[in-house]
Amino acid sequence: SLLVTTCVGSYLLFKSRKAKGAPYFLMMLFLVFLWTGGTLLETVSASLSVKLFWVQVQYITFCYLPVVLLALSLSVTGHSRWISRQRLAGISLLPTLFMGLVWTNPLHGLVRSNEYLVMENAFPVIHKTYGPVFYLLVAYAYALMIAALLIFMEAGLRRKGITRKQLGFVLA
Repeated sequence: SLLVTTCVGSYLLFKSRKAKGAPYFLMMLFLVFLWTGGTLLETVSASLSVKLFWVQVQYITFCYLPVVLLALSLSVTGHSRWISRQRLAGISLLPTLFMGLVWTNPLHGLVRSNEYLVMENAFPVIHKTYGPVFYLLVAYAYALMIAALLIFMEAGLRRKGITRKQLGFVLA
């Protein structure tokens, strides 16, 4: 996954950076790279504190991937007029507040609590109890992803021929 995102990102950066939606797709690839790299480093880490650090790095992707996906969907479907710095800042406000709560979680436990390691297969895995703020982020992230999906679907239904068939194939 790290290799694929690096190759696709490099190609996009050097060959197709002016394509419609390219900046958002590149941001998405960077976040996927960060998520995959963070997961790898979390998996191979032995101590709870190091694993928790890499989990917190991964929360960056959990928070901002839905925002970037929504911007990408608007950009490539002809709705780029809806993208502005103010709107992106607005939909990024909750994820940014959430990131603050992630990094201060030891003080309040609103994101997760009761963290401990359990040996599963060859690597120790973190077990935890999720807090209310975690579920708020999940709900918000799903709302943004559903909005992006609906935008993609609407754009696919507007088109004729192969694009509509591709949409039907993806949804099937």
